[in-house]
Amino acid sequence: MKEINRRFNLKSNDVKSFPKKNTLQAAEILMGGNLYVDPWFESFMPYELKSFDWNVKYSKAPTTHQLYLQGLTPVAYLTGAFVLEQRKEYLALASEFISSWNAFQKTKESKENEYIWDHHGVAIRAESILYFALICQEYNYKFIDEEVINDIREQHAVWLSDNENYLSGTNHGVFENKALLYLGYALSNRSMIEIAKKRTYEESKVLFTSEGITTENSFNYQRINKELFFEIGEILSKNSDPLGEELIKLTSKAEDFMGYAIKPNRYCSTFGDTMIAYYGDCFTINPNGVLAYASSQAKKNIPKLPPKMVSYPISGYFIGREFWSSKDKSFSDATWTLFKCGYSNIVHKQADDNSFSLYSRGHDIFVDCGMYNYMFRDPVRHYLRTANAHNTVIVDESSFEFQRNALCDRCGIIHSDINEKYGYVVGYNYLYLGVYMLRHFVFAYNKIFIIDKIESNTSHKYTQLFHLSNDLTIKFLSKNKLVADIGNNPDCSKVSVSQMNNGTDIELIYGGDVARKNEQSYGIMSEEFNSFFNINTVKFNANAKDFVYLTSISIGEEDNKDAFNYNSNTNILSIYESDKCIELKILQENELNIKCKKKIPLDNCSIENDNDVITVKDNDNYNEDVSYAWYVVDEDTREKIFIQMYKKDKYFKFDLNTSNSQRIHIRVFLLNELTNFKCSQIVAHFKKTNGEWVMRKELGIDPSVLLY
Repeated sequence: MKEINRRFNLKSNDVKSFPKKNTLQAAEILMGGNLYVDPWFESFMPYELKSFDWNVKYSKAPTTHQLYLQGLTPVAYLTGAFVLEQRKEYLALASEFISSWNAFQKTKESKENEYIWDHHGVAIRAESILYFALICQEYNYKFIDEEVINDIREQHAVWLSDNENYLSGTNHGVFENKALLYLGYALSNRSMIEIAKKRTYEESKVLFTSEGITTENSFNYQRINKELFFEIGEILSKNSDPLGEELIKLTSKAEDFMGYAIKPNRYCSTFGDTMIAYYGDCFTINPNGVLAYASSQAKKNIPKLPPKMVSYPISGYFIGREFWSSKDKSFSDATWTLFKCGYSNIVHKQADDNSFSLYSRGHDIFVDCGMYNYMFRDPVRHYLRTANAHNTVIVDESSFEFQRNALCDRCGIIHSDINEKYGYVVGYNYLYLGVYMLRHFVFAYNKIFIIDKIESNTSHKYTQLFHLSNDLTIKFLSKNKLVADIGNNPDCSKVSVSQMNNGTDIELIYGGDVARKNEQSYGIMSEEFNSFFNINTVKFNANAKDFVYLTSISIGEEDNKDAFNYNSNTNILSIYESDKCIELKILQENELNIKCKKKIPLDNCSIENDNDVITVKDNDNYNEDVSYAWYVVDEDTREKIFIQMYKKDKYFKFDLNTSNSQRIHIRVFLLNELTNFKCSQIVAHFKKTNGEWVMRKELGIDPSVLLY
């Protein structure tokens, strides 16, 4: 690899990822013959490097374990421990890990491992090996042949420089950029540095919105991306590159969002793929920023108090807090809420649109249920990503489709009104096929009012969900009301939820009951990796075609049932506080700038069943001439049972009993005869149970219809 004239100054302390807080603990576990790869894993497998299986599958999350193993994180822990303790044995074992891995990568067995040359794995391995090499150089130790370590570094530099190996649009690509930048400075290679810089600048426009919030939909990844870009910014600034200051400015803005999004007890909110973590007195870029103030619980002085309410409509967040500083109240007692709706990237996304979390009086009240792990087929992980695990409204006990970027304009925050008296935001969720939902969310400190307006083409079961923290003790339940104590002390406050509209019934589910039935639906929360526990889920159910939930939530010493009054004729919401009344105009749909069209092709198909003869009709009218093709598909074999090619007739009939299948679905294709463009949508699923056919309407939108 050709070197340039300038010799860059790279020291081990420029590699900011190491040592970590748990470095010494990890090193001692490794020295004791047990494999430590990341603090997420609480159990450790015994190992012996002379006979080590680098393809080993371990724990309930074997792919994540393999990722960090192939990333040679044990090398980084052992090297960091040497820096802290000056014990040569740590570097000696790190050297053995590198030699063992280097031998493994040359074997045919390595070809079977998808993580050995994974984007993220290569990046953290390159950084681990570079850190080891820098420490050995600075302390003049030679635990491994210098030519071998240089060959490994160059091998990784070449791999990371190749655009074929670059994963854009996620933090994994930024990990690659950081490792390549470090290697570029270590090897004094300007070409590598410029590649890393260009990619990093482009990723800064993709991974952060203009509001400074990561598009990866998670508090964890807000922190990870903030730290990644900051570390890159620091090394660039050290080498007098102006991009460095630009990145540091971006990450300072990103850090402010984190300050708003940590709860008053200094724990992070768990929206998206997030595990709970404590942020008390954490490292901050800006000593005068929101995170510095929030993480110190107001102990750090800042020039001006942050606003109590903020809205990020582009990114899809509203956050409200009762107070930032009070002489009479504890900082951690403030009421806090986070409302979430909208996305632009499916990475680490969950079906949490129009959901919210609530905290008050030192306790979680309504919780976002967490992530569990990254194993998508795990039933707990699958449940936690669904709308069923969030404080929102679901349709027919089902979640909605969100795992396509093409769907992202079908939800979001479309109105924000913030002042000293209240915060009012409106979120829309058109991600269910044929169902259109608006959530009006009003935060008035210790009072929240929610209007869920739902319109549909057909009748459904709607469920408004509340996932209760285990810090709550339920005191009262009726078909339209919930009252619970917050905390366990005798003078605790209460939270009450009242449905002001008729037509609902209530259902309480405790996770333990669900788990005994071997079903993972409702009543489950995960705060730590590979661990979950049971909680209560309260469901307010309604059966209707169109429905409006009018929901009053209040926190106080007593059940404040008269906190709100809503006049549906004038659309005026009255908020009562002692002898004061605040009036707020609730906007109607025609007054809101909804980004997507309300109707999409094929979202209004009706289905009739006459003695198992199914008649499907598209009830929408189109401006162009269109024709229809219908497919009946076996859901077990994916074979086509029946095909009716394009006709102008909007009707399709099929006798279910002519099929030998037990599970089928009907898909319709729509052809625009002017443009020759096609789109398609599954209409319904049919399952034969005990000799009878049971129908389930399809609620997931096929992204292909959005291109019509």
